[in-house]
Amino acid sequence: MRSALLFMLALAATLPSTADTLKTEDDLRPFTDRIMDDLSKADTATTLRKMRPYVTSADSEFEALIAEATSTRDKYRKTTGKQLGFDFFSQKQMGDSMTRLTYGERATQLRLTWVFFFSKTADGWVLNNFHVR
Repeated sequence: MRSALLFMLALAATLPSTADTLKTEDDLRPFTDRIMDDLSKADTATTLRKMRPYVTSADSEFEALIAEATSTRDKYRKTTGKQLGFDFFSQKQMGDSMTRLTYGERATQLRLTWVFFFSKTADGWVLNNFHVR
């Protein structure tokens, strides 16, 4: 019985969480602008965890995305130089239910590109995925 309970708890921890939503497509850019601005003020993981209420993936998947983004920024920090801010590149609607926002993280020598993917649900918009390259 105990092992069955532990199994169910472990399974529940891997299921996607119910996400809060951004009510309209017009809310997406101000939300991601705040995240990009915060990246210059706080560490990567702390900043990206602010997105958690709007993400539909399981905690383990979300933490893996954060680890990958943190690793990418740390890896390139030596070659990109000091972070100088960000530029908004584009917001593109992809079909009826997905929108992609793309940003450039400015630095003294190189630029990293951030991409955020949002999906439209019955209740509003949720963050499906993000990555940095």
